[in-house]
Amino acid sequence: MNPPSDKRLLEPARIDPTGQDEAYCNRFGDIYYSRAGGFEEKHHVFVAGNGLPDRFANGTVTRVLEFGFGTGLSFLVTAQALLQTTNPNHGGPELHFFSIEKHPLSREDMLRLVSPWPVLHALAEELADQWPDLVPGFHRRNLAGGRITLTLVFGDVAQVLPQITGPFDAFFLDGFSPGLNTDMWSDSVFRHLPRLSAPGARVATYSSARSVADGLAAVGFQISHLPGYGAKKTMLTGVLSPSSVPHPTPRPSWDQRSPVVVIGAGVAGLTTARALARRGIAVQVFDSAEDLGAGGSGNAAGIVCPLISMDWSELSQLTAFGLGYLRADLARLQGADVTPGGCFSGVIQLARDARHQARQSLIADTLRLDPEFARWLSADALSVMGGVPVTQPGWFFPRAGWLIPGDYLQALADHPLIELKLGIPIAQIIPQDASWQGLDTDGHHQFESGCVVLANADALGDFLPEIGEYITACRGQVSVSTRQNARTGLDISMPMMREGYGLDLPDGRRVFGASFKPGDQTLVIRMSEQLENGERLAAINPELCRSLEAVSHWQARVALRATTPDRLPFVGRVESKITETSTSPLLYVNAGHGSRGFTWCGLLAESLAAEILGEPSPLPTSLRVALEPTRFARREARRRASLSIKGRAPATD
Repeated sequence: MNPPSDKRLLEPARIDPTGQDEAYCNRFGDIYYSRAGGFEEKHHVFVAGNGLPDRFANGTVTRVLEFGFGTGLSFLVTAQALLQTTNPNHGGPELHFFSIEKHPLSREDMLRLVSPWPVLHALAEELADQWPDLVPGFHRRNLAGGRITLTLVFGDVAQVLPQITGPFDAFFLDGFSPGLNTDMWSDSVFRHLPRLSAPGARVATYSSARSVADGLAAVGFQISHLPGYGAKKTMLTGVLSPSSVPHPTPRPSWDQRSPVVVIGAGVAGLTTARALARRGIAVQVFDSAEDLGAGGSGNAAGIVCPLISMDWSELSQLTAFGLGYLRADLARLQGADVTPGGCFSGVIQLARDARHQARQSLIADTLRLDPEFARWLSADALSVMGGVPVTQPGWFFPRAGWLIPGDYLQALADHPLIELKLGIPIAQIIPQDASWQGLDTDGHHQFESGCVVLANADALGDFLPEIGEYITACRGQVSVSTRQNARTGLDISMPMMREGYGLDLPDGRRVFGASFKPGDQTLVIRMSEQLENGERLAAINPELCRSLEAVSHWQARVALRATTPDRLPFVGRVESKITETSTSPLLYVNAGHGSRGFTWCGLLAESLAAEILGEPSPLPTSLRVALEPTRFARREARRRASLSIKGRAPATD
């Protein structure tokens, strides 16, 4: 998923009007849809051509992979066909729609190009409100009250297709014509389709080119030529022959009559619980604390922003994808009893020193990021935006922001299928047949479940020492003071970061910090760290400290963050030494998020829920591998085995 080194990160589409009520793409010399009637054409070719109306009417969950999102018209027409049906048993997504697009449109162009069809306006507006940042990779959105998940994959088909996992029931071949867009219609693309197919998978395309028919037939599709739409005489459909469907590894399952148990009620645990509850799965969440937000998820405010790197690393991908998902998720939570407080009108990240400034400026010049995602700006421009005079240039992230963690946790927990079990420490989980038995510190039985998720941060080692040894608890002290603006009149209009950060809350408090002490698990407030936080704030602008009350009156909060050696979390299934039989209960991990849990936990919870339920993943394969919980343990095992073969004793701690 790394970008090419010789071009910008992503090239958006440019729309050229033809004067004939068409959308023309000059890059490929072709139109996005037929002037004979785009809506009807998409329905005829892709919805009817793949037999989707019958699936929708029967309430069958349907998974679609589209090649060429374009204007979004094929997706919107498909979604509209689903929404016309009523599924009284709706308990999760009924349509999983993945779409690959190398040159995405802006939200404004998308809305304009689907405007001729009023029946699509409501869903198009909902999508536009959640429109992804124009950066490469996977962008998951939940629409229509949870009945539809859309995963837009921005990038070149040859690069992203190996990163997608199925299975899919239908394929939409909807790119520009084979003669103009050869990459999307190549044999190498067709060869991926059986790997991604569910039994009985179907394919449909407006094209009737011989090369397309032959390419699909070569990978196992039984091809039919059907009447096309409008001026098109024929189109192609196909069904994958049973002999071409791969034999997948049986997916582990559990008795869903018992709830999934999540251990840990921080942001990792509650986003996991919410992702499962949205799918109709009952969840019990256990935590030893009496209240939500007692650990690292309970600070006064949390800043949410991306991390930019030249190679578009796993950290960059995860923060970018996670930020977009969080914004959309917060909008979905507006109807909860507790509306999460916060603001997503921008974050400023100042250069730390001359070397950092030169490096970040080079990244900005090389990647040429979409200005609605990230801009490298002068100190003068950032001074105006942030309301505070600064002397360093830096990044401005227009759609990043901050939230109040306690509000967010309460909103996540506000679901009838989520049962909070606070003040109950789980000391042991014991496999018994196909279930986990959970015991508290007194040995009392607390739960029985076939599926447990460990989201207990630095306490993960209590259950999985072979993974927990790679988690470090890091002490962090955050300072809070009432602003005395009469002294300087300085207000921080949006979060500002340099060595540390500063944020002004609407209630008059200024939050700043934070210390970072790996391995230190002491929870007492230290004056030395209050002074360090003051220095971090002064590095942004010295007047920001002078406008506060005396340091002896500052408040503080100390919490532990769970970090890993590569700063990436542990997310996924664990096959522990204590679960060795084929009927073993399921065990998953979601921990090690450091200081970025609010940025990416919502998306990672989606990934975990998809893994548990066998849905197509909202993350690229490379990212899921990078997050695998036993990665360090396996590397260490390989290292020790290599040393043993060479006759050398491995080092011991």
